[in-house]
Amino acid sequence: MRFALHLKHDPQDALMQASRNWQVQRGPWDARVYLEAALAARDARAAAPVLTFLRQTKLQDPVVESLVQDLARLESSGQGAS
Repeated sequence: MRFALHLKHDPQDALMQASRNWQVQRGPWDARVYLEAALAARDARAAAPVLTFLRQTKLQDPVVESLVQDLARLESSGQGAS
């Protein structure tokens, strides 16, 4: 995922990989990568499974929280629709 996002500069591929990974592995690092991919792909709605997980688990991580805020701004600007 990080290879697709940071080296290939392919946010759509990174988002697809993050989504697949999320089906089997859900930890703070996985949430972070998924949110980063959703932001890079400018697809705030794609992050819905992670946002639900964060609400349910009450996970607190400064980097994750910052990414969530960035996604909220993206969506409120009307640019984050899938």
